[in-house]
Amino acid sequence: NANVNVEAIGAIKQGADALKNVHSKLNVDKVDDLMDDVREQMELAEEINQAISQPLNPSGDLDEDELNAELEMLEQEEMDKMLLDASKPPAQAAPSAKLPALPAKAAPGKTAVDEDAELRELEASMAM
Repeated sequence: NANVNVEAIGAIKQGADALKNVHSKLNVDKVDDLMDDVREQMELAEEINQAISQPLNPSGDLDEDELNAELEMLEQEEMDKMLLDASKPPAQAAPSAKLPALPAKAAPGKTAVDEDAELRELEASMAM
């Protein structure tokens, strides 16, 4: 039991010496100064966070409904413009191939009577 007590006292003395060594490098004033520096840095970080979180619009009065209405108006103007442009017939180039010339006179044997007969035959065939 005495040996355990002697070892315990020795360990306590070593601990006390270690604390004295650490405390010789620090004092209450140094710790207070360090804590003040930490607080200042934390405050600066908070100010930076607040500055970053502010909206880019300084007035902060952007209304989503207003923006959507303006977008619809712009889209309608664009649609109106496209429709007005579409009402103009597209310019077409003249065909490049030459068309055959019209015959100078009607085909022989075809008369108005023949055409009337053909028309009656067609009407009769469609009536079936």
